[in-house]
Amino acid sequence: MLKHGSDLSGTIVKSNRPIAVYSGGDVTIPITSSELDSILSQLLPVEHWDTKFIVPPLYPRSDYFIRIYTFHPNTSVTIRNETHYKTQNLTRGHFLEELLGNGPVVVNSSQPVSVVQYAFGENHDSSSHGDPIMMVIPGIHQFSSDYLFPTKTEHNDMKHYVAVVIKNNSLSGLQLDGQMLVDKIFPVHFSEEDYVVVVQELRGYFHKLTHVDQTIKFGALVYGFGYNLGYGFPAGFEFTDIGR
Repeated sequence: MLKHGSDLSGTIVKSNRPIAVYSGGDVTIPITSSELDSILSQLLPVEHWDTKFIVPPLYPRSDYFIRIYTFHPNTSVTIRNETHYKTQNLTRGHFLEELLGNGPVVVNSSQPVSVVQYAFGENHDSSSHGDPIMMVIPGIHQFSSDYLFPTKTEHNDMKHYVAVVIKNNSLSGLQLDGQMLVDKIFPVHFSEEDYVVVVQELRGYFHKLTHVDQTIKFGALVYGFGYNLGYGFPAGFEFTDIGR
């Protein structure tokens, strides 16, 4: 275990054998919060990083922030949503942190990067529910055609969601447990391609997310909030090698 009193972001881990790397910490998000919470996520190896991401909103939360981590030198990163546009050059091992609103955001980069999404803690916004969470965002090339995933259900006040990123012309064939997704739809008009984000509240223990056309690929993130509780994870990855 590598431990430090400061931020370990940008640390490079190498191994001559396959390993899994987890990162996180005990944090206050926002820093002015009086609550200390733990966040943790398994990280993607560099070869599975990507150059294009669509980050979904964490509905019903009012905002979130992202960090974009680089491995390659001289990486140009662009962040864009309906009200925000920013381009910045990053060097190897550095990161860019950006606070965003309650809509989707598109991240493009000149070389593969890793994008991580963070939710704020309890009482940050009017929803008043939910501890901080940390989720590694799958890039467009890591989208898959079907997902199986559980939800955390032992707490009665928890609300659970799945956020799906899919091309608009493929939306009608998307199915959750055999039914169409009809909850919240967020257009991504500022993307080079016509994507949408669909956020659906979940009920039950295990779920299957599919498309009637098995060649259609889409991204999915699962998350939930409750009193002093929060969790989030990507539903899966295609594990396409493009990062090196």
